[in-house]
Amino acid sequence: MELILLGFAAILVVFMFFSSRKRKREQQVLQDKMVPGAEIMTSFGVFGTLISVDDETHTAVVEVAPGVELKVYRQTLARVIEPTVAEDEDATEDVVAEDADLEQRPVAAEPVIDFDAKPEADQAEAKRKDAE
Repeated sequence: MELILLGFAAILVVFMFFSSRKRKREQQVLQDKMVPGAEIMTSFGVFGTLISVDDETHTAVVEVAPGVELKVYRQTLARVIEPTVAEDEDATEDVVAEDADLEQRPVAAEPVIDFDAKPEADQAEAKRKDAE
């Protein structure tokens, strides 16, 4: 029983060690991307352009609109917004081909609904009356 608990504790320590290293590595990559001029998003959802970062006071200046700058705590810089890549022409051609396939597919006929028809029970009663 003690061996199982010791094994469980050892596995827990190993997982904590590797997750800590992974978190530090991700944080370092984020810090390397945080350069003046980068498009960023803060942890409270404000998008802007990073103007400067002060390591001594742990603050950053973010321009959110032309002439509007925010001074925020450096830890609130959540992520760098990567520029979007334009679509390839091949991807556009695939979409056009799919649209052409849709145009060639047969269209189902619309259902025919006769609003003047009487329900079957009424028709049976009408036949009975006609027979009398």
